[in-house]
Amino acid sequence: MKISAWIAKTGSNLNFIAFMAHFWFSYSVVFTSIHFKLGLRTAMAVVVLAMIKEFWFDKHYEANQAFRNNLLDWVGYAAGAALAVAVAVIP
Repeated sequence: MKISAWIAKTGSNLNFIAFMAHFWFSYSVVFTSIHFKLGLRTAMAVVVLAMIKEFWFDKHYEANQAFRNNLLDWVGYAAGAALAVAVAVIP
């Protein structure tokens, strides 16, 4: 498969797009909060609030939301928060 075909296929994959949106949102929130010395607390809050949002709110209020979708979205939030914290502690 040519790289251009792979990029086009990946870029139109809805799971990939959703994961990236959740990942980079949480990364930006946590990374920004590090500037205000709130990084670890914000990271923990993002992960907990994302869990509530994905596994309770989305389950009850989003149409056709399967557990797999909720899990993928939550992992995106958690991974973004984890990367932001990791970047902050690397010298």
